[in-house]
Amino acid sequence: MVRVEVAEDKRRGFLGLAGWLTVTSMEFRTSPTLRGYNVATRLLCIEFPPPRPDVPIISDEPPPNATDRQRYEWIVTHQECIACHTTTDPIGLGLDDFDGIGRYRTTDARGRVLDVSGRTPDGTPFNGGGELGPALAKDPHTLECAVRNFLVYATGRGFNEPNDQAFVARFAGEWKADPRFENLFEPVVMSTLFRTRRARSAVR
Repeated sequence: MVRVEVAEDKRRGFLGLAGWLTVTSMEFRTSPTLRGYNVATRLLCIEFPPPRPDVPIISDEPPPNATDRQRYEWIVTHQECIACHTTTDPIGLGLDDFDGIGRYRTTDARGRVLDVSGRTPDGTPFNGGGELGPALAKDPHTLECAVRNFLVYATGRGFNEPNDQAFVARFAGEWKADPRFENLFEPVVMSTLFRTRRARSAVR
């Protein structure tokens, strides 16, 4: 066994793992919408409304020989698609330098050079998957979402009651100074949220 350094591969962190990139793709191609949706919901805790049952089928077609980026830019020209796709697709298109099974690439299947510029929901620009993590780190919602997800795991309940946001904001504010996991773990497990449990009302 010999350690091999791959200098041209731009992947970084969890978002560069081939397994994650594969399960957020279609069978034979990438899916910028699916990748962007997963980042938005799991790392930023953005909630999307369920699809409207009355959304009409798009009757026109994207330009012939359009790139994936051009196809997704065509989708948001339709009013019924704007609400979700303007949030998800700019993230997912920035991850398109990894193909459907997570291999790094600079061109698409037809040999065309990929444009992997992207934008996070707070407007931070990034170029390619290697820059997405640092871009998300600048968004305060990322820390708050990580705190919320950890509190859900630690307490075993959904964290969506009216007073819960105050706890999330407090832990995120304290964690911001040095956001390593151990610096979140100890305050949470020492808090009353973790050490006490509200009794349920008796069932009559």
